[in-house]
Formats: sequence, C-alpha cells, structure tokens
Amino acid sequence: MMVRALSGPYLRERVQAQGYFNTHAFADGSLERLKLARDRIAGAPNPFLVGPGATARYYALFDECLKAAIARPHVPDDKTKPTVPARS
Repeated sequence: MMVRALSGPYLRERVQAQGYFNTHAFADGSLERLKLARDRIAGAPNPFLVGPGATARYYALFDECLKAAIARPHVPDDKTKPTVPARS
C-alpha cells in the first residue's frame, strides 16, 4: 500500500516532505491557499509548505479514507432504473 507507506515515518523522517497538493482543492482548503500563493509577496511563506508532520498526517488520513472505501459494501449498479427521472 503506497499511501500507507507515505503516511508513516518514511515520509516524515527520511524524505522530509514539506507539503502536498490535493487535486480536490475544495476538500482541504487548497482554494484558499491558492489565493494566498497567488497574492503573496516575495519572501512570504508558501501556504502549501505545511511541514513533514502535517504532510504525514494528511497521508495517514487519506489512507484511512481508502480503507473505509474498500470496506464499504459493494452494491452492483441497477441498470433497470433510469438515471434521469422520466418525463410525464
């Protein structure tokens, strides 16, 4: 499990990853950080560099979400039901 490896000491202690970027920017505050990054002046801190501890916690949370998704019961698609309500 690659995400589990990223959430452990490898990322935090050996790699010293300083940040992450979520492709779902609405989910983790990235939209606000994008605004801050756009408007920051030279020498101001980069809002995406949160440090190795916060980065490892992010991946630990992501790993837990993946485990929950895998454990969720699978329900096959019901092809007999329309996806859009029929017009009368």
